[in-house]
Amino acid sequence: MPSHSRAVAAFSLIEAVIAAFLLLTSLLVVAALVDSSLRTQAKAEQYLMASAVASNELDKLRGYSERFGLEHLDGFDGQGFASEADSTFRITLKVSPYLLPVPNSSLESEFPDESKRLFRDSTRFIQVRVAWSEDPGDRVVLSSMVSDWRKQDFEVKIEAEGATEVEPNGTLKLKASSGKVKDLVYTWYTEPLVGLGSLRDVARDGQSAVYINRYRTPANRFVTYPGTCRVVARAKYRNVVKTGEFIVENLNDATP
Repeated sequence: MPSHSRAVAAFSLIEAVIAAFLLLTSLLVVAALVDSSLRTQAKAEQYLMASAVASNELDKLRGYSERFGLEHLDGFDGQGFASEADSTFRITLKVSPYLLPVPNSSLESEFPDESKRLFRDSTRFIQVRVAWSEDPGDRVVLSSMVSDWRKQDFEVKIEAEGATEVEPNGTLKLKASSGKVKDLVYTWYTEPLVGLGSLRDVARDGQSAVYINRYRTPANRFVTYPGTCRVVARAKYRNVVKTGEFIVENLNDATP
């Protein structure tokens, strides 16, 4: 065979090998892309289904709170179980109190923690985690804050720590409460019946106050008015205003 013919044949063989290699490489790339696409699609479907499962669990907890009360959600904290719709999905619940500054976090941030006005029992933070494998990426987490919007009646009560008869310049510590409605802000004032006293050391949330058996006159003098005095605590809840009262007996130096 002439050398020219042999060179052409060799070149054609090399072309065929290269073409076959390129074709095989292309097929492998296409197969990898198809496999990756199928995996991505499957994972997207898992995320979609897990999101639906998590959303359904959130709705269940909201409904439970509306029916039985917010405090009953605390028993769900830390629970883990398989989904009724698909046992592949593992559900984990987290429920914790959520502190709400009153009136807002910007104003309350200026005060130390011990004197911040906080609603401690009005809101729960709920987190629902749905996982379908041990891989940290194979999970969906949905979070929500839940409050108790049920219509509730309340009554303001005042309790005293000590005897209700107060010596001149003596003090009596008072505390306000409203039963099931725990997160209320109270305002305090006194009303003379016969005697008159004043209030001091009122907590910023109004939960407590100290009554003192003396009163500042317009002339900026402290005097004692013996006799009974009414102490009033006022609270507002969903546009309903109620008051509670407590009767204190002011003594004077001549009281036997």
